Amino acid sequence: MTQTQPFTVGRRLPSPRWLKKPVSAPQDAWSNVDTRPAALTYADQVMNNLLGYRGSRSGQPIEFSTVTRARTILLGAVARESIYPTITPSGNGGLNLYWKAGPRSIEIELEPGHRHFFRVTDSLGNVTFEEESEGAFPRDRFRMALKDLSLHVGSVNPVWRDLFSK
Repeated sequence: MTQTQPFTVGRRLPSPRWLKKPVSAPQDAWSNVDTRPAALTYADQVMNNLLGYRGSRSGQPIEFSTVTRARTILLGAVARESIYPTITPSGNGGLNLYWKAGPRSIEIELEPGHRHFFRVTDSLGNVTFEEESEGAFPRDRFRMALKDLSLHVGSVNPVWRDLFSK
């Protein structure tokens, strides 16, 4: 029998089997706190706190499946240099993830089920990509946009991480 390590930080949540790796296997970004990009740790803590939260008085609670989708999307794109997202609940049980630096931004809205909205704006504030779909999330496009935005922020403000508590 192999042992597994949970991917969550703080409160323990039930985790799907596919987000766990045997201890003997190479560890992924969620399971190894020492090598995990700080943006993943930050996002995980925020999403754990929002799980079950209602975005408004009549809103739906944030579902575990929506948090799992957000984690999967982040895991495929976040690197060590990635900037931290702003994560907020939507009123219908979904999550909003947002990165902004001046006029540049990345916006992701994840709704319960499989619906998503994804938008990227450039340094002039022009929309360079926008998609609203129930299909597969454009992970490669997101990974490239997040890398570009993160490198920009790092070049303009190399000590931006100091704004976040450790």
